[in-house]
Amino acid sequence: MGYGTAKIIKPVALELDRAKLPAILWYMHFLACWLGLAYLPFSKMFHIFASPLSLLANAVMDKEKSDPANIATRQVIELDACTHCGTCSLRCSVAVVFEGIPNLNIFPSEKMASIKRVVSGKELSEQEVRHIQEGAYLCTNCYRCTVVCPVGINLQDLWFNARETLLQKGYPEFLVLTPLSFYRGLMKENVAESDYRKPLVRARKALASGYELIKTKDKPVHLTLTEKELSSGLSVSAQASTFSVCFGCQTCTNVCPVVANY
Repeated sequence: MGYGTAKIIKPVALELDRAKLPAILWYMHFLACWLGLAYLPFSKMFHIFASPLSLLANAVMDKEKSDPANIATRQVIELDACTHCGTCSLRCSVAVVFEGIPNLNIFPSEKMASIKRVVSGKELSEQEVRHIQEGAYLCTNCYRCTVVCPVGINLQDLWFNARETLLQKGYPEFLVLTPLSFYRGLMKENVAESDYRKPLVRARKALASGYELIKTKDKPVHLTLTEKELSSGLSVSAQASTFSVCFGCQTCTNVCPVVANY
Protein backbone atom coordinates (compact mmCIF):
# COMPACT_ATOMS: atom_id res chain seq x y z
CA MET A 1 0.00 0.00 0.00
CA GLY A 2 2.84 2.37 0.83
CA TYR A 3 4.62 1.72 -2.47
CA GLY A 4 1.41 2.20 -4.45
CA THR A 5 0.62 5.45 -2.65
CA ALA A 6 4.16 6.73 -3.28
CA LYS A 7 3.80 6.05 -7.02
CA ILE A 8 0.47 7.90 -7.15
CA ILE A 9 1.64 11.04 -5.32
CA LYS A 10 5.05 11.16 -7.06
CA PRO A 11 4.09 14.08 -9.34
CA VAL A 12 3.18 16.29 -6.36
CA ALA A 13 5.60 14.83 -3.83
CA LEU A 14 7.95 17.82 -3.76
CA GLU A 15 5.10 20.26 -3.21
CA LEU A 16 3.75 18.13 -0.35
CA ASP A 17 7.21 18.03 1.19
CA ARG A 18 7.54 21.81 1.00
CA ALA A 19 4.12 22.10 2.70
CA LYS A 20 5.56 20.00 5.56
CA LEU A 21 2.94 17.25 5.07
CA PRO A 22 5.28 14.54 6.52
CA ALA A 23 5.36 16.43 9.83
CA ILE A 24 1.55 16.75 9.81
CA LEU A 25 1.20 13.04 9.08
CA TRP A 26 3.66 12.28 11.92
CA TYR A 27 1.51 14.21 14.41
CA MET A 28 -1.64 12.49 13.09
CA HIS A 29 0.03 9.12 13.56
CA PHE A 30 1.19 10.04 17.08
CA LEU A 31 -2.32 11.21 18.03
CA ALA A 32 -3.92 8.09 16.53
CA CYS A 33 -1.63 5.87 18.63
CA TRP A 34 -2.68 7.63 21.84
CA LEU A 35 -6.35 7.50 20.88
CA GLY A 36 -5.94 3.78 20.22
CA LEU A 37 -4.38 3.23 23.66
CA ALA A 38 -7.15 5.27 25.30
CA TYR A 39 -9.80 3.17 23.56
CA LEU A 40 -8.09 -0.13 24.37
CA PRO A 41 -9.78 -0.67 27.79
CA PHE A 42 -13.17 -0.42 26.07
CA SER A 43 -12.31 -2.74 23.19
CA LYS A 44 -12.14 -6.50 22.78
CA MET A 45 -8.34 -6.31 22.68
CA PHE A 46 -7.95 -5.34 26.35
CA HIS A 47 -7.21 -9.00 27.11
CA ILE A 48 -3.65 -8.29 25.92
CA PHE A 49 -3.12 -6.66 29.33
CA ALA A 50 -5.82 -8.39 31.39
CA SER A 51 -4.77 -11.97 30.57
CA PRO A 52 -1.28 -11.77 32.15
CA LEU A 53 -2.80 -10.06 35.20
CA SER A 54 -5.38 -12.86 35.48
CA LEU A 55 -2.65 -15.52 35.37
CA LEU A 56 -0.62 -13.71 38.03
CA ALA A 57 -3.60 -13.08 40.32
CA ASN A 58 -4.81 -16.68 40.22
CA ALA A 59 -1.28 -17.91 40.85
CA VAL A 60 -0.86 -15.99 44.10
CA MET A 61 -4.39 -15.58 45.49
CA ASP A 62 -5.96 -18.04 47.91
CA LYS A 63 -9.76 -18.05 47.93
CA GLU A 64 -9.90 -18.94 51.62
CA LYS A 65 -7.44 -16.27 52.80
CA SER A 66 -7.94 -13.43 50.32
CA ASP A 67 -10.12 -10.44 51.08
CA PRO A 68 -13.54 -10.63 49.34
CA ALA A 69 -12.91 -7.21 47.73
CA ASN A 70 -9.66 -8.53 46.20
CA ILE A 71 -11.44 -11.60 44.87
CA ALA A 72 -14.11 -9.39 43.31
CA THR A 73 -11.40 -7.27 41.67
CA ARG A 74 -9.72 -10.40 40.33
CA GLN A 75 -12.98 -11.59 38.82
CA VAL A 76 -13.56 -8.25 37.09
CA ILE A 77 -10.08 -8.58 35.57
CA GLU A 78 -10.95 -12.15 34.50
CA LEU A 79 -13.99 -10.93 32.59
CA ASP A 80 -11.68 -8.71 30.51
CA ALA A 81 -9.02 -11.41 30.29
CA CYS A 82 -11.27 -13.81 28.35
CA THR A 83 -10.04 -14.13 24.75
CA HIS A 84 -13.22 -15.93 23.66
CA CYS A 85 -11.09 -18.79 22.32
CA GLY A 86 -13.83 -21.35 23.00
CA THR A 87 -11.53 -23.91 24.67
CA CYS A 88 -13.83 -24.07 27.70
CA SER A 89 -16.88 -24.71 25.52
CA LEU A 90 -15.11 -27.56 23.71
CA ARG A 91 -14.51 -29.31 27.05
CA CYS A 92 -17.90 -28.49 28.64
CA SER A 93 -19.63 -31.64 29.91
CA VAL A 94 -23.11 -30.26 29.20
CA ALA A 95 -22.43 -28.56 25.84
CA VAL A 96 -24.44 -31.35 24.21
CA VAL A 97 -27.54 -29.89 25.91
CA PHE A 98 -27.47 -27.15 23.26
CA GLU A 99 -28.84 -29.68 20.78
CA GLY A 100 -32.04 -29.83 22.80
CA ILE A 101 -32.09 -26.31 24.28
CA PRO A 102 -30.87 -23.66 21.79
CA ASN A 103 -29.48 -21.32 24.47
CA LEU A 104 -25.98 -19.98 23.75
CA ASN A 105 -25.43 -19.33 27.46
CA ILE A 106 -25.03 -23.08 27.97
CA PHE A 107 -21.52 -22.67 26.51
CA PRO A 108 -19.00 -21.24 29.01
CA SER A 109 -17.43 -18.88 26.45
CA GLU A 110 -20.82 -17.32 25.64
CA LYS A 111 -21.75 -17.23 29.31
CA MET A 112 -18.67 -15.06 29.94
CA ALA A 113 -19.92 -12.43 27.49
CA SER A 114 -23.39 -12.43 29.09
CA ILE A 115 -22.03 -12.13 32.64
CA LYS A 116 -19.86 -9.20 31.50
CA ARG A 117 -23.04 -7.47 30.31
CA VAL A 118 -24.68 -8.07 33.70
CA VAL A 119 -21.66 -6.71 35.60
CA SER A 120 -21.40 -3.64 33.35
CA GLY A 121 -24.97 -2.73 34.31
CA LYS A 122 -26.46 -2.99 30.83
CA GLU A 123 -30.24 -3.17 30.62
CA LEU A 124 -31.29 -6.77 29.96
CA SER A 125 -34.70 -8.01 28.95
CA GLU A 126 -36.48 -10.62 31.06
CA GLN A 127 -35.82 -13.24 28.39
CA GLU A 128 -32.09 -12.45 28.34
CA VAL A 129 -31.91 -12.81 32.13
CA ARG A 130 -33.76 -16.13 31.90
CA HIS A 131 -31.27 -17.39 29.32
CA ILE A 132 -28.32 -16.43 31.54
CA GLN A 133 -29.95 -18.15 34.52
CA GLU A 134 -30.66 -21.28 32.51
CA GLY A 135 -27.07 -21.42 31.25
CA ALA A 136 -25.68 -20.96 34.75
CA TYR A 137 -27.89 -23.57 36.38
CA LEU A 138 -27.39 -26.25 33.74
CA CYS A 139 -23.69 -26.21 34.65
CA THR A 140 -22.74 -29.45 36.45
CA ASN A 141 -19.75 -27.90 38.27
CA CYS A 142 -17.46 -30.47 36.68
CA TYR A 143 -14.54 -27.99 36.69
CA ARG A 144 -13.46 -28.94 33.15
CA CYS A 145 -13.73 -25.39 31.80
CA THR A 146 -11.56 -23.97 34.58
CA VAL A 147 -8.65 -26.39 34.20
CA VAL A 148 -8.33 -25.84 30.43
CA CYS A 149 -8.62 -22.03 30.36
CA PRO A 150 -5.41 -20.76 28.68
CA VAL A 151 -5.48 -17.47 30.62
CA GLY A 152 -6.11 -19.05 34.01
CA ILE A 153 -9.63 -17.72 34.63
CA ASN A 154 -11.33 -19.39 37.59
CA LEU A 155 -14.56 -19.98 35.67
CA GLN A 156 -16.04 -22.13 38.42
CA ASP A 157 -16.06 -19.21 40.87
CA LEU A 158 -17.52 -16.91 38.22
CA TRP A 159 -20.47 -19.26 37.62
CA PHE A 160 -21.14 -19.50 41.36
CA ASN A 161 -21.02 -15.74 41.83
CA ALA A 162 -23.20 -15.13 38.78
CA ARG A 163 -25.86 -17.46 40.18
CA GLU A 164 -25.73 -15.81 43.58
CA THR A 165 -25.80 -12.30 42.11
CA LEU A 166 -28.94 -13.06 40.09
CA LEU A 167 -30.57 -14.56 43.17
CA GLN A 168 -29.69 -11.52 45.28
CA LYS A 169 -31.10 -9.20 42.60
CA GLY A 170 -34.48 -10.82 43.22
CA TYR A 171 -34.92 -12.90 40.08
CA PRO A 172 -36.96 -16.03 40.95
CA GLU A 173 -35.09 -19.15 39.88
CA PHE A 174 -37.38 -22.00 38.94
CA LEU A 175 -34.54 -24.48 38.43
CA VAL A 176 -33.65 -24.34 42.13
CA LEU A 177 -36.80 -25.37 43.92
CA THR A 178 -34.99 -26.90 46.85
CA PRO A 179 -32.12 -25.91 49.15
CA LEU A 180 -30.85 -29.47 48.71
CA SER A 181 -29.45 -28.64 45.25
CA PHE A 182 -25.76 -29.33 44.68
CA TYR A 183 -25.00 -25.67 43.99
CA ARG A 184 -26.75 -24.33 47.09
CA GLY A 185 -25.04 -26.99 49.17
CA LEU A 186 -21.62 -25.84 47.95
CA MET A 187 -22.53 -22.21 48.65
CA LYS A 188 -24.01 -22.84 52.09
CA GLU A 189 -20.89 -21.76 54.00
CA ASN A 190 -20.57 -18.55 51.95
CA VAL A 191 -24.22 -17.49 52.17
CA ALA A 192 -25.90 -15.97 55.20
CA GLU A 193 -28.28 -18.38 56.89
CA SER A 194 -31.18 -15.97 56.37
CA ASP A 195 -30.44 -15.88 52.61
CA TYR A 196 -29.95 -19.61 52.14
CA ARG A 197 -33.64 -20.43 51.55
CA LYS A 198 -34.54 -17.26 49.66
CA PRO A 199 -34.44 -18.89 46.19
CA LEU A 200 -36.91 -21.54 47.36
CA VAL A 201 -39.25 -19.02 48.97
CA ARG A 202 -39.03 -16.65 45.99
CA ALA A 203 -39.79 -19.42 43.51
CA ARG A 204 -42.81 -20.49 45.55
CA LYS A 205 -44.14 -16.94 45.62
CA ALA A 206 -43.58 -16.47 41.90
CA LEU A 207 -45.39 -19.71 41.11
CA ALA A 208 -48.20 -18.84 43.49
CA SER A 209 -48.69 -15.39 41.99
CA GLY A 210 -48.91 -16.80 38.46
CA TYR A 211 -50.88 -19.93 39.28
CA GLU A 212 -52.28 -19.34 42.72
CA LEU A 213 -54.59 -22.34 42.86
CA ILE A 214 -55.07 -25.66 41.14
CA LYS A 215 -58.74 -26.52 40.82
CA THR A 216 -59.63 -30.09 41.73
CA LYS A 217 -62.93 -31.87 42.00
CA ASP A 218 -63.01 -31.57 45.76
CA LYS A 219 -61.16 -28.36 46.65
CA PRO A 220 -58.53 -25.92 45.41
CA VAL A 221 -54.95 -26.90 46.24
CA HIS A 222 -52.19 -24.33 46.79
CA LEU A 223 -49.01 -24.86 44.82
CA THR A 224 -46.92 -23.56 47.74
CA LEU A 225 -45.51 -26.09 50.18
CA THR A 226 -47.75 -26.44 53.24
CA GLU A 227 -46.82 -29.82 54.74
CA LYS A 228 -45.25 -28.97 58.09
CA GLU A 229 -43.45 -32.29 58.38
CA LEU A 230 -41.62 -31.83 55.07
CA SER A 231 -40.88 -28.15 55.76
CA SER A 232 -39.32 -28.89 59.13
CA GLY A 233 -37.35 -31.79 57.71
CA LEU A 234 -35.59 -29.69 55.05
CA SER A 235 -33.13 -28.24 57.54
CA VAL A 236 -32.22 -31.76 58.67
CA SER A 237 -31.84 -32.98 55.08
CA ALA A 238 -29.60 -30.08 54.14
CA GLN A 239 -27.11 -31.30 56.75
CA ALA A 240 -27.81 -35.00 56.23
CA SER A 241 -24.82 -37.23 56.94
CA THR A 242 -25.92 -39.49 54.07
CA PHE A 243 -24.27 -37.14 51.56
CA SER A 244 -21.29 -36.08 53.64
CA VAL A 245 -18.89 -38.47 51.89
CA CYS A 246 -19.65 -37.05 48.42
CA PHE A 247 -16.87 -34.71 47.25
CA GLY A 248 -18.51 -33.70 43.95
CA CYS A 249 -16.24 -35.56 41.53
CA GLN A 250 -19.04 -35.44 38.91
CA THR A 251 -18.20 -38.94 37.61
CA CYS A 252 -21.85 -39.94 37.92
CA THR A 253 -23.01 -36.84 36.03
CA ASN A 254 -20.46 -37.14 33.23
CA VAL A 255 -21.50 -40.69 32.32
CA CYS A 256 -25.24 -40.22 32.91
CA PRO A 257 -27.17 -40.99 29.67
CA VAL A 258 -29.97 -38.68 30.78
CA VAL A 259 -27.61 -35.69 30.94
CA ALA A 260 -26.20 -36.59 27.54
CA ASN A 261 -29.71 -36.53 26.05
CA TYR A 262 -31.10 -33.65 28.13
